[in-house]
Amino acid sequence: MNPDRSVIILDDEEPARQRLQRLIEQLDGYTLVASCADGLEAIGKIEALKPDLALLDISLPGISGIDVARHISGFNKAPAIVFCTAHDEYAIEAFDAGAVGYLMKPVRLEKLGRALASASRISKLQLSQLSGIQPAVSAPVEREMLRVKSQRGIQLIPVDEISCFVAEGKYVTARHLQGESILEESLNQLEEQFSHAFVRCHRSTLVRIAAIQGLDRCADGASFLRLQGQEERVPVSRRHIQHIRSILLQDADRS
Repeated sequence: MNPDRSVIILDDEEPARQRLQRLIEQLDGYTLVASCADGLEAIGKIEALKPDLALLDISLPGISGIDVARHISGFNKAPAIVFCTAHDEYAIEAFDAGAVGYLMKPVRLEKLGRALASASRISKLQLSQLSGIQPAVSAPVEREMLRVKSQRGIQLIPVDEISCFVAEGKYVTARHLQGESILEESLNQLEEQFSHAFVRCHRSTLVRIAAIQGLDRCADGASFLRLQGQEERVPVSRRHIQHIRSILLQDADRS
């Protein structure tokens, strides 16, 4: 049996610390080792206890959560960091400081579980690299945000707001609730990273399974998917139609 992953909390508000503690207690495989109210205390606890994971608030009196993240990144065994905050404007700065997750308050159990699972995979990989031991199985890290460049600068797009990825010439476009964004990653790279949530419906298109609202078949035999938040339907090739139908049937059975 694998030992529990150790977790430390940093938040200056006691109700927020208590809520995170209750959520952690509901998740299997994690043990809370310290709960801190200020940045200096957290740095000391992290250095002494060497936790696997750190849940950090950002807006704090004195040293901010981002300052704490930057400081502890120099430790020999730095924890994987997930920020839990009420402010979305710090997301880019947080990821630049080494965060692997960014959760908005009030934190939900399901999202916390996913973030801790992804962070755990990262911390295990870091540990194996430090010790010179390669992990027997390398699980892909589940990203919750995509970092994209736009005319407004760098944006962070939540993956669960993306309806599909479409390859158009040399570029891949992410269509999401806020519009469209051009990505630097290839469609094959995105398919590998997000195979748990996206499925290929065409050689040039990946769709988010949870965004599929229906499958339409035209008189000429062509098939199209209706997606959440998108007026334009996306084509389904004959090569992929059976797989798409099986996924829709599985979803119907679960509901």
